[in-house]
Amino acid sequence: KAAPDGTVVTAWISATPDSTLSVVVQATDDQSGIAVASQEIQVVGKSVQVSEATVRDGGYSLLVHARDGHVFSGLVISFRVGDTLAKQTAKWQQGGGDEVNLVFTP
Repeated sequence: KAAPDGTVVTAWISATPDSTLSVVVQATDDQSGIAVASQEIQVVGKSVQVSEATVRDGGYSLLVHARDGHVFSGLVISFRVGDTLAKQTAKWQQGGGDEVNLVFTP
């Protein structure tokens, strides 16, 4: 089922790449015994909206242009239909123009 006319469709891209943070904890007990533990934590980059379109006559077109000073190559684009996150994503590439059929549950 198509999104109704007037629905806003947006594209989002991670402003900073995801990275991994390593946390190391060292504890010393009262008998000078030492224990060390570490944990890897995935840090997700902040997403920013990079395009917006409104559904008209059952269709829409979104273009995502790289912003000055930003490198989008290889970053994942996510989509929202209204306030709902679509299941599909796409990888940004210079000169790309893929058609993505967005599926969402309102």
